[in-house]
Parts: sequence; structure tokens; C-alpha cells
Amino acid sequence: MVNMGSYYRLSLKEKENFDCIFWENGGCRVYIHKPLQCSSFPFWNSLLSSESLWLEQKKLCPGIGKGRTFSFTEIERLREEQLGQELLTIQRIQNCENEDAVFLRLGKELNLI
Repeated sequence: MVNMGSYYRLSLKEKENFDCIFWENGGCRVYIHKPLQCSSFPFWNSLLSSESLWLEQKKLCPGIGKGRTFSFTEIERLREEQLGQELLTIQRIQNCENEDAVFLRLGKELNLI
């Protein structure tokens, strides 16, 4: 969880160079069990909050603007799923004394460990 000041945001851990911990040899090693954070990208609230942020991210990500077009309804569904997953995980963490135990359980549920 990342403390954003007024709220917490779930985020995958990153390597020192900011690559995802699951990114290896030019691919995702957990692709078939892709975390919601990945499957909902680039439709994150932070990127959809302004056109300038979207255009800046488009410069950094060669996949934005390519492929099929998502409808507004599809984008909203992805955003709702991500928010629901984040709230569920935060609730689990708040109800558990050991944060590592929660992430271990989530990793097992997703067949990542």
C-alpha cells in the first residue's frame, strides 16, 4: 500500500528501476493471473483526471492509442473493479495485525506463490 496523503493506494512493488516485480526477460511472469492494477491500465483515475496527464502518459507508454477502443461503459467497469479490489484488500489489512500475512494470503489466492 502506498500512502498518498489523504488515502492509501494499492500498488505492486517495483524494482529499483521502477519496473514491476513480475516483469522479467521482456514479459510478465504472472500474465495469466494478471493483477487488476495491470489489467485496468491505463484507465486509472489518476490518468483519467485530466487530458494533459493522459497525453503525458501516452508519450511514456507505446500501447496507449493502439489496439481496440474501449467504450465508456467498459472503462467504468474496470475502474469499479479496481476500486472494489483495493477496498477489499485495505479492509483485510485493517482487520489483520500482520500486513505480510494478508499479502501472503492474497498471493496464494491468486496462485502467485
